[in-house]
Amino acid sequence: KAGGSQSVSVPMKVMPDVKNGAKPVSISFKYEYVDNNNRIPVSSDMTITVPVYQPDRFEISYPELPVMVYTGDEISVMLNYVNKSKTDILNVEARLEGEVETYTPVQNLGNMEPGKSGTIAFAVTAWEPGDAEFTISVAYEDGNGQTQTREFPLTLTVEEMVMEDPGMYEPMPEPEPEL
Repeated sequence: KAGGSQSVSVPMKVMPDVKNGAKPVSISFKYEYVDNNNRIPVSSDMTITVPVYQPDRFEISYPELPVMVYTGDEISVMLNYVNKSKTDILNVEARLEGEVETYTPVQNLGNMEPGKSGTIAFAVTAWEPGDAEFTISVAYEDGNGQTQTREFPLTLTVEEMVMEDPGMYEPMPEPEPEL
Protein backbone atom coordinates (compact mmCIF):
# COMPACT_ATOMS: atom_id res chain seq x y z
CA LYS A 1 0.00 0.00 0.00
CA ALA A 2 1.04 3.60 -0.39
CA GLY A 3 3.26 4.67 2.49
CA GLY A 4 3.73 1.04 3.59
CA SER A 5 6.96 -0.79 4.38
CA GLN A 6 8.27 -4.32 4.35
CA SER A 7 11.09 -5.98 6.27
CA VAL A 8 13.10 -8.85 4.79
CA SER A 9 15.78 -10.90 6.60
CA VAL A 10 18.60 -12.36 4.55
CA PRO A 11 20.89 -14.86 6.30
CA MET A 12 24.57 -14.28 5.50
CA LYS A 13 27.69 -16.27 6.27
CA VAL A 14 31.31 -15.10 6.19
CA MET A 15 33.65 -17.04 3.94
CA PRO A 16 36.52 -18.65 5.93
CA ASP A 17 39.29 -16.73 4.15
CA VAL A 18 37.79 -13.26 4.68
CA LYS A 19 39.85 -10.87 6.80
CA ASN A 20 38.25 -8.66 9.43
CA GLY A 21 36.96 -5.18 8.73
CA ALA A 22 33.93 -3.60 7.08
CA LYS A 23 32.86 -5.64 4.06
CA PRO A 24 30.57 -4.22 1.35
CA VAL A 25 27.25 -5.91 0.60
CA SER A 26 25.35 -4.87 -2.53
CA ILE A 27 21.56 -4.81 -2.37
CA SER A 28 19.29 -4.48 -5.40
CA PHE A 29 15.62 -3.52 -5.15
CA LYS A 30 13.16 -4.12 -7.99
CA TYR A 31 9.58 -3.02 -7.66
CA GLU A 32 6.67 -1.50 -9.58
CA TYR A 33 4.35 1.33 -8.81
CA VAL A 34 1.20 2.63 -10.44
CA ASP A 35 1.03 6.17 -11.84
CA ASN A 36 -2.10 7.23 -13.75
CA ASN A 37 -3.14 3.57 -14.17
CA ASN A 38 0.27 2.68 -15.64
CA ARG A 39 2.62 0.15 -13.98
CA ILE A 40 6.12 1.52 -13.87
CA PRO A 41 9.05 -0.88 -13.06
CA VAL A 42 11.86 0.61 -10.95
CA SER A 43 15.14 -0.75 -9.67
CA SER A 44 17.43 0.70 -7.06
CA ASP A 45 20.89 -0.40 -5.92
CA MET A 46 22.67 0.41 -2.70
CA THR A 47 25.72 -0.80 -0.84
CA ILE A 48 25.89 -1.29 2.89
CA THR A 49 28.85 -2.42 5.01
CA VAL A 50 28.85 -5.32 7.44
CA PRO A 51 31.56 -5.59 10.09
CA VAL A 52 33.45 -8.91 10.02
CA TYR A 53 35.63 -10.28 12.81
CA GLN A 54 37.32 -13.70 12.74
CA PRO A 55 37.89 -14.89 16.33
CA ASP A 56 41.34 -16.20 17.24
CA ARG A 57 40.83 -19.84 18.20
CA PHE A 58 44.45 -21.05 18.01
CA GLU A 59 44.88 -23.08 21.19
CA ILE A 60 48.25 -23.92 22.77
CA SER A 61 48.48 -26.10 25.88
CA TYR A 62 50.69 -25.10 28.80
CA PRO A 63 53.75 -27.38 28.92
CA GLU A 64 54.22 -29.79 31.82
CA LEU A 65 57.65 -30.14 33.42
CA PRO A 66 59.06 -32.93 35.57
CA VAL A 67 59.08 -32.19 39.30
CA MET A 68 62.88 -32.29 39.37
CA VAL A 69 65.81 -33.03 37.06
CA TYR A 70 69.55 -33.45 37.59
CA THR A 71 72.20 -31.13 36.18
CA GLY A 72 73.12 -32.14 32.65
CA ASP A 73 69.93 -34.17 32.05
CA GLU A 74 68.17 -33.46 28.77
CA ILE A 75 64.38 -33.30 28.96
CA SER A 76 61.68 -32.62 26.38
CA VAL A 77 59.39 -29.63 26.87
CA MET A 78 56.31 -29.95 24.66
CA LEU A 79 53.41 -27.66 23.80
CA ASN A 80 50.42 -29.17 21.99
CA TYR A 81 48.48 -26.91 19.62
CA VAL A 82 45.32 -27.00 17.52
CA ASN A 83 43.99 -24.41 15.08
CA LYS A 84 40.23 -24.27 15.78
CA SER A 85 39.90 -21.07 13.70
CA LYS A 86 38.20 -20.98 10.32
CA THR A 87 41.26 -19.28 8.80
CA ASP A 88 44.93 -20.10 8.46
CA ILE A 89 47.32 -19.19 11.25
CA LEU A 90 50.38 -17.69 9.55
CA ASN A 91 54.12 -17.47 10.27
CA VAL A 92 54.12 -19.47 13.50
CA GLU A 93 57.40 -19.10 15.41
CA ALA A 94 58.34 -20.67 18.77
CA ARG A 95 61.22 -19.18 20.77
CA LEU A 96 62.88 -20.36 24.00
CA GLU A 97 64.90 -17.93 26.14
CA GLY A 98 66.29 -18.26 29.65
CA GLU A 99 68.58 -20.17 31.97
CA VAL A 100 68.58 -23.45 30.04
CA GLU A 101 70.32 -24.69 26.92
CA THR A 102 68.60 -25.99 23.79
CA TYR A 103 69.75 -26.95 20.30
CA THR A 104 66.93 -25.04 18.61
CA PRO A 105 66.10 -21.83 20.50
CA VAL A 106 63.99 -20.60 17.54
CA GLN A 107 61.66 -22.83 15.55
CA ASN A 108 59.87 -21.49 12.45
CA LEU A 109 56.83 -23.72 12.08
CA GLY A 110 55.21 -21.97 9.08
CA ASN A 111 51.48 -21.76 8.38
CA MET A 112 48.75 -23.90 9.92
CA GLU A 113 45.46 -24.46 8.15
CA PRO A 114 42.17 -24.83 10.05
CA GLY A 115 41.92 -28.10 11.96
CA LYS A 116 45.68 -28.72 12.06
CA SER A 117 47.13 -29.94 15.34
CA GLY A 118 50.58 -30.97 16.48
CA THR A 119 53.34 -30.50 19.02
CA ILE A 120 56.10 -27.94 19.47
CA ALA A 121 59.02 -29.62 21.26
CA PHE A 122 62.26 -28.31 22.75
CA ALA A 123 65.10 -30.48 24.08
CA VAL A 124 66.24 -28.61 27.21
CA THR A 125 69.30 -29.03 29.46
CA ALA A 126 70.06 -27.17 32.69
CA TRP A 127 73.67 -27.11 33.88
CA GLU A 128 73.37 -25.28 37.20
CA PRO A 129 71.55 -26.54 40.31
CA GLY A 130 68.63 -24.51 41.64
CA ASP A 131 65.64 -23.05 39.83
CA ALA A 132 66.22 -22.56 36.10
CA GLU A 133 63.75 -20.02 34.75
CA PHE A 134 62.94 -19.79 31.04
CA THR A 135 60.14 -18.66 28.76
CA ILE A 136 58.68 -20.18 25.62
CA SER A 137 57.02 -17.63 23.33
CA VAL A 138 54.82 -18.55 20.38
CA ALA A 139 54.18 -15.72 17.89
CA TYR A 140 51.84 -15.90 14.87
CA GLU A 141 49.48 -13.90 12.67
CA ASP A 142 45.80 -14.65 13.28
CA GLY A 143 43.04 -14.75 10.66
CA ASN A 144 42.66 -10.97 10.92
CA GLY A 145 46.33 -10.31 10.08
CA GLN A 146 47.11 -9.25 13.67
CA THR A 147 50.34 -10.48 15.29
CA GLN A 148 49.63 -12.47 18.45
CA THR A 149 52.15 -13.68 21.05
CA ARG A 150 51.55 -16.26 23.75
CA GLU A 151 54.15 -16.57 26.51
CA PHE A 152 54.71 -19.50 28.84
CA PRO A 153 57.02 -18.68 31.78
CA LEU A 154 58.48 -21.88 33.26
CA THR A 155 60.68 -22.87 36.21
CA LEU A 156 62.66 -26.10 36.26
CA THR A 157 63.98 -27.40 39.61
CA VAL A 158 67.51 -28.72 39.05
CA GLU A 159 69.42 -30.89 41.56
CA GLU A 160 73.15 -31.50 41.57
CA MET A 161 73.94 -35.01 40.45
CA VAL A 162 75.86 -36.69 43.25
CA MET A 163 78.09 -39.60 42.34
CA GLU A 164 78.45 -41.92 45.31
CA ASP A 165 81.89 -43.48 45.83
CA PRO A 166 81.36 -47.20 45.79
CA GLY A 167 84.55 -47.65 47.83
CA MET A 168 87.30 -50.18 47.24
CA TYR A 169 86.38 -53.42 45.65
CA GLU A 170 86.83 -56.13 48.19
CA PRO A 171 86.74 -59.65 46.80
CA MET A 172 84.58 -62.21 48.49
CA PRO A 173 86.54 -64.64 50.69
CA GLU A 174 87.18 -68.03 49.12
CA PRO A 175 85.01 -70.73 50.61
CA GLU A 176 86.85 -73.27 52.79
CA PRO A 177 87.16 -76.64 51.09
CA GLU A 178 85.07 -79.32 52.71
CA LEU A 179 86.92 -82.32 54.19
